[in-house]
Formats: sequence, C-alpha cells, structure tokens
Amino acid sequence: MASTDAVFFSLHRAAYQTTLREEAVSHRRDIFTFLRSCEIFKKMGTRDLSRVADVVQSVSFPEGTRIVREGDSGAAMFFVEEGQVMVKQLAEKKDGETDSDEENIIAMLKTGQYFGERALLTDEPRSASVEAVTDTICLRIDRESFLKLL
Repeated sequence: MASTDAVFFSLHRAAYQTTLREEAVSHRRDIFTFLRSCEIFKKMGTRDLSRVADVVQSVSFPEGTRIVREGDSGAAMFFVEEGQVMVKQLAEKKDGETDSDEENIIAMLKTGQYFGERALLTDEPRSASVEAVTDTICLRIDRESFLKLL
C-alpha cells in the first residue's frame, strides 16, 4: 500500500513497440547518412553502406579519455561522428628508443575522419594513441564484423 497518492500512466504495448521501432529506424538512418558523408564511403554502393551501418556501434568518450593506446593490440576502427580527437605518438630519444613520458601530436581529427583502420587489416599493435579533446561520439567497427562484410 502506497503511503502517498500516486499517479500511474499506461502505454499500450503496440504504441510502445511502434515508438521503439521508429526510434531504431531513425537512428539507423542517421548512421547511414553520417557514413555516406565520410570520404572513405562516398563511392560505396547503398547496399554495401547499409551493411556497414548495420554493424557499427555508437560509443561516447568524455573529454580527456584515451580511446586507444599506442602499443596495445587493436581490434576496432573508429569514425569520429561528433567531437574532436588528438592522435599522439611516443617521442623517440636520440638512441632510437621511445620516451614513455613524452608524446608528439601527429594529427587532430574531427567529424567524418577515422582512425584505427590498420587494426582491421593486420594484427600489428596500435601505432599511435588517440585521446578525446572534447566530448566525442565515435562509430566503432570491430575486426570480426568488418571481415564478415568482405
């Protein structure tokens, strides 16, 4: 028994399912449109691009988050959907060794650009670190999903 007055709302199952379905279709359409705007996909056919849109996952990274770390194994590629990321590599000392504390900025990537593509094709460790400069949303595709598309 409730100790205070309460108000209950009901939502018909069909209306709820329709709302969920419409939201999923809208989100998928947004992903497709974004991917179409990326230079790497501009010449890809609609059917193939739809297959890519089906397997990418949206991932959010708060400002300052290290998304990938140089030297780690890589199993995914990322497309910057919103925000900006910084690509950095460990600085090399004069003796050819790397300095584990100092990093050089290699690039700044923004919406529509991507990183980690080598991870999909090889088993090489990450060649650079990538950090979110702003709150960032990326679309992620893992190696297994990518290889199934080929």
